[in-house]
Amino acid sequence: REEVPEWYAHDHRGKVGFAEGVWGTMDDESRVFASTAATPHTAARPKGLMKLVPTAEGRSAPAKTAWNPGQLEITVLGCLSEKALADTGREGEAPDRPAEWATLTHQLRYHDDYPPLARPLPLHLARLAGQYVLPVADENRRPAEQVPH
Repeated sequence: REEVPEWYAHDHRGKVGFAEGVWGTMDDESRVFASTAATPHTAARPKGLMKLVPTAEGRSAPAKTAWNPGQLEITVLGCLSEKALADTGREGEAPDRPAEWATLTHQLRYHDDYPPLARPLPLHLARLAGQYVLPVADENRRPAEQVPH
């Protein structure tokens, strides 16, 4: 079992809830991290409800949809390690710390007073640009192999 990660955390009142933050291994050279965002204020979290039987009667069939947290995997590439700095003759410079870049990426999911984004803000804006700015393929145009050169 244990194929799907499960996580929860205790809040300052001792109640159980979802954890948020950047997660990684203890290895300083690790470049793979996980980011979990806070529960949005619009998400209803009915506690104690179970969905065991799909009927409208009883406590086993809640009428509300619960919010489940998503995990964003962050892989930090292109950082300068001690070895890379030594190979280029820059031994006096401090190497990059991947955990700091992962933390920055995690913080970019939070924007103003809005719920946390699924992706960091630059990736979110790039996706929107792709939807609004990039040209839409013309359905009447012939396929590329039939266009005369």
